[in-house]
Amino acid sequence: MMKTLSGTRADSLLFNALSILRVCSIALLALLALPTAADSPELEQLASLYGVDPSREMVAISPNGELLAFRTRDGDKDLILVHSLKEGKNITGAHVGEMDPRRLHFVSDQYLIMVASKETRLMGFRGRNEISTAYALNVETGDIEQLLRPGHVIYAGQQGLGRILGISDDGRKLYMPAYVPRSKTDRQPDYALLEVDIEKPRNPKVLEDGHSYTVDWFVGRNGKVLAQERYNEDDYQHEILVRDGDDWRVIYSDNSPRTVASFIGETPDQQSLVMLKEDWDTGRLEYYRLNLNSGKQERLDLNRNDSDIANVRLNAERVAIGITYAGFNPSYHFFDAVLNDRVSKLQAQFKGHSLYVVNADSELNNLVLYLEGPSTAGEFYLSQKDQPVRFLLSAYPGISEAEVQPSVPFEFKARDGLVIPTLLTIPRVHAANPENLPAVVLPHGGPESYDRQEFDALVQSIAARGYAVIQPQFRGSYGFGYEHWAAGLGEWGRAMQDDVSDAVKALSNVGFIDPDRVCIAGASYGGYSALAGAAFTPDLYRCAISIHGVSDLNAMLEHEEKDLGEDHWVIEYFSRSIAKNYFTPERLAAHSPANFASGISAPVLLVHGEEDEIVPIEQSELMLEKLQAANKPVKYLPLKDTGHSYGEEPVRQMLIEEVLAFLDEHLAPSGQTLATTTREAD
Repeated sequence: MMKTLSGTRADSLLFNALSILRVCSIALLALLALPTAADSPELEQLASLYGVDPSREMVAISPNGELLAFRTRDGDKDLILVHSLKEGKNITGAHVGEMDPRRLHFVSDQYLIMVASKETRLMGFRGRNEISTAYALNVETGDIEQLLRPGHVIYAGQQGLGRILGISDDGRKLYMPAYVPRSKTDRQPDYALLEVDIEKPRNPKVLEDGHSYTVDWFVGRNGKVLAQERYNEDDYQHEILVRDGDDWRVIYSDNSPRTVASFIGETPDQQSLVMLKEDWDTGRLEYYRLNLNSGKQERLDLNRNDSDIANVRLNAERVAIGITYAGFNPSYHFFDAVLNDRVSKLQAQFKGHSLYVVNADSELNNLVLYLEGPSTAGEFYLSQKDQPVRFLLSAYPGISEAEVQPSVPFEFKARDGLVIPTLLTIPRVHAANPENLPAVVLPHGGPESYDRQEFDALVQSIAARGYAVIQPQFRGSYGFGYEHWAAGLGEWGRAMQDDVSDAVKALSNVGFIDPDRVCIAGASYGGYSALAGAAFTPDLYRCAISIHGVSDLNAMLEHEEKDLGEDHWVIEYFSRSIAKNYFTPERLAAHSPANFASGISAPVLLVHGEEDEIVPIEQSELMLEKLQAANKPVKYLPLKDTGHSYGEEPVRQMLIEEVLAFLDEHLAPSGQTLATTTREAD
């Protein structure tokens, strides 16, 4: 049970919360007893250790439950391997370094689908675009075929060619969407539905031509078209249509710019579509069924008071089988009662960790699980019905249990009494006696997002360097119920920022962290929060790190209006989120850190991807200009070929190294090297 920090009971309650770390499981106790290195490693070593891509990932299981496929990297080798559980050996594989697959799934016991994805520029399209392509690996012969080829029936310049919406009963026919031109000179092709023969994919058959506003298709057994989804961006017209003889009949229609509805998949009986729709008043995703005959919408009450719906669980044929809930650790509601009970027992077995159900066979008897948390950077397990859980693979075999910095959730009360869930990652060398630690408070992005108890390269690197990492789920965060989310409306730079400050003060008051050695860092909204912390509470932080952060709210809103139009729902979302539907340029300016650069005393590190299309790099360039004009200490690090993320492995490792060096410069006591938990340098 998590405890609450409040008033005179703060000291005892905090250490009750921290006791979770010491006694939550025998495994965790064993971890704390493992030996650790006495010497502090070089920053480059830490960046290389924690900033790596996973060595093994994307584990998938065949429909009959007899084959496993996974991606493995080792030096220059980058392979997809298919392993026979019955024979206990690898039976085929493929070199995929050039392909760079991002998803794996079986469509039959003979064929494995590999979906490759990369960012590139397309002629006629703005910025960088994510291009996906699906390949089929024949596990019997080892042959690989690309499923859809631009220019072969389908339009040459398009992005998403990795989607499979349905599979025939014999596993040979795949139903895939793509833009198909009506002639060689057609430059505005429609989004059509195609049938692809997996054994002879070069000449796909067009099943449905589509419409200029078609954005998706829903397919039943053996290619039966259940519905077509259309959306007109000009007037926000959103429709679901079903076949009515040779025509199409509208069963769902909405043109409100406020409506945010996503049609996810279909029900097992294929009589309804599954829809997630945001309730504008509560900000919560609600689960609906849309009857394909009558068009009647049925809302299922699947939300919880303490959490929110994160996503709908779908099987390989896009049938909804359950719900995932948001929070520090995922939780589930599967519609099959037996499966739901089974997964609940598995979660109890791995209590204190995040357990993800990542893949399953067609009968849901064999589940591939992924585990991460206080004692592991990431491990895959196989749960076979009525059998003990079986370890499969480590995602990060180069990171030992002793090198995973443990995390623990706890709660404190903000100044107005609102309970703030918080995730605390502790340097392993200090886990037994965490007192007076230097710290980094790390508010998440979003802001309607949340942190998870998982392996995070930046968090692990910072904690391994000797700093406690504090991740408060400030008001407005998603995943902790309606009241917590609603309390954040209009509170950018106000109560949301107070929650971050109060986290630092709560931990300082009980002696857990050193109040004179605290830095604030974050990405996206977290970058805004880092700059706001430095600007509005200059005495609280010794340094600030903003990654892809917003610095000027008026400029950010102008960018969105120019990009999307003044009446787009995203603009209304920002209006509600930032200023609770009441904003003026003056009010936004009052909460823009760039306008208060002269009051910042802490050194600032600004990091921004040059290809960022979410928060334009001009936001960091403006902050740099204002800080330099005020003669404030600032360092600027633009990231080449990087968007709104930490980038690929080399960029990620470089970023980690820069962040750690900046923290050491401003938080480490003079002449003292921070104790860390990792291997000794070679």
